[in-house]
Amino acid sequence: MLFVAPAGNEGSVKYPARYPEVMAVGSLNCNAELAEDSSTGKSIEVVAPGEDVAAYGFMDILENDSGTSMAAPQVTALAAMLWQQDLSKSNIFIRNLIDATANNLGDKEAYGYGLIDCEKALQEHKGMEMASLDNIRSDDNDSPYICTDKEELEGFWKGAGHEKTMTLSGKKHPLMMDGVKWPDSVKSGVDIATNNPEFHGFYKSQKEPVNYIASAVYMTKLSGMASKKDAWKDNKDGLYKVNADDFRRRLKLSVKKYFELHGKKANLADEGELIFGMALHTVADMYAHSAWGLKIHKAERTSTDINFLLKKWQLLNHDKDSSAIPYADDEDYIPERYLSAQNVCKAMIDTAWLNHKEMNKILYCRTEHYKYADYKEKNDRLKYLKHAYTLMKFEDFIKPTTTDLIKLCNQIDGEKIRGKIMGWEEKIVY
Repeated sequence: MLFVAPAGNEGSVKYPARYPEVMAVGSLNCNAELAEDSSTGKSIEVVAPGEDVAAYGFMDILENDSGTSMAAPQVTALAAMLWQQDLSKSNIFIRNLIDATANNLGDKEAYGYGLIDCEKALQEHKGMEMASLDNIRSDDNDSPYICTDKEELEGFWKGAGHEKTMTLSGKKHPLMMDGVKWPDSVKSGVDIATNNPEFHGFYKSQKEPVNYIASAVYMTKLSGMASKKDAWKDNKDGLYKVNADDFRRRLKLSVKKYFELHGKKANLADEGELIFGMALHTVADMYAHSAWGLKIHKAERTSTDINFLLKKWQLLNHDKDSSAIPYADDEDYIPERYLSAQNVCKAMIDTAWLNHKEMNKILYCRTEHYKYADYKEKNDRLKYLKHAYTLMKFEDFIKPTTTDLIKLCNQIDGEKIRGKIMGWEEKIVY
């Protein structure tokens, strides 16, 4: 048996990787440089790619994860490939072979023997009776590294500010990136949230509630259809409290305006990519425009007056307080909203976009939130009020059908949570 373990993501090598019987694996970025948070020390044996590694996570959603825990499995896989050649080989043989064929990168406490080399290890395996560092090892073993542009590796949102967070690699999906920004353009014809709430994750129009969740799902469906046929024909699916025909008409007109403005002749694939970007905009915006939370000046956040804070639990609109905070669009104001937008949009790209189909509502389970509980202690209630947020009409719009979605509604639905926390109001004794 051969033991392989991640070295850790800070400071010196952690146990169990630190035991001499275990191969401690460090992490590299895409430029074959030591990852910023990879542990170092004399116990490091080899390194492997560990930054922005694609892997399937919760709900089988493809994610980009980083850390030595993403590097170690690649060493385990190499060991399995080598053992598959000859099951009679010892663990010492396999371990020495991996070490001896690694690409030397320099500093031993950072890289150990170096970056594992599957091709060389498999080549050296043939015909060998016993692997040793002496008969294989060569410090000029410096096979070229194939590195990918980091921007293309990252399939998630990044940047500062609410609008700027929605940035996708323009090298691969320029129309999707434009679609993300297009609804906020005056030229799009759908830029006013109260008139076009379906495009901005807003829970109501001037007259009635509008299902921002169904709107996003609908756009991803149209986007998927565009990859196969004309999305504007024979699609009569209705939306809960959304006029599908009118919505589709305004969407089609906005898409047409985009291509006319840019002097492009659109094909179905181009239209689908732009529409998907607009769907991402809607999803990201719901965490800004339909969020309720503590709308309060910075100077007042130290208040311990429960009744005062409850009165300030309001819709986070674009008004600015005396410290110039635009509540809705500031990613640092209740930052879980911003993280939620990142998580759900990334999951949409990795599932609905790659498979050209409508998004599954289960993706909303990637929403980050401060846990609600029936808090009895005042301090716990104060923490909740100051750090939590809810989404208006979330349960009505998502219509939960799974246990996970029901649990999420119990934590994030605006009306449901508001009804509970208002019971925390303290009686004033005169």
